[in-house]
Amino acid sequence: MTTPIGATGFIKGLPADVRNKLLERGQLQRFAKGQLIQQRGDKAREFWYVKSGYVQIGRYGVDGQLTLFALLGPTETFGELAFLGNFDRTVDAIAGSDAELFRIGQAEFQSLIDADASAARLLLQTMAHTIQQAFDLVEAGRSQSVPQRLALVLLQLHGNRDDGADIRITQQEL
Repeated sequence: MTTPIGATGFIKGLPADVRNKLLERGQLQRFAKGQLIQQRGDKAREFWYVKSGYVQIGRYGVDGQLTLFALLGPTETFGELAFLGNFDRTVDAIAGSDAELFRIGQAEFQSLIDADASAARLLLQTMAHTIQQAFDLVEAGRSQSVPQRLALVLLQLHGNRDDGADIRITQQEL
């Protein structure tokens, strides 16, 4: 199944003990719905792990409208590409709901690599997966109907939850 680009969840693929050590070192930050988390053009001094809530990833156009690329939820990460590539942010990130995020900066990331060298290999695999997702996304845009793409987004947002939880999202966000 195709998922929105960015929905890689690099940290959730780490061994539990390494993941927990990294998150313990991270800085928990809270954002209100609609609050800007990062802006295109910012220096990438960190990447983010979503603990709770949702984050909209997209770009604001000159008309002020947001083109949404992905809606990320708990256990997903974003900002790794610019952080690791040492280039400016290429997307805007906005809290799609009240959200709690862990900020992972250089010191926290270095502690991960020092604690478990295999994490670097996992990170490379995740970045390769992100590139493959970009190719899949382009292909889906060319070959799938709008209802098919919408169904895939809704499935991704629901995840593997068995609790029948509501997906609280507006039509504009979809």
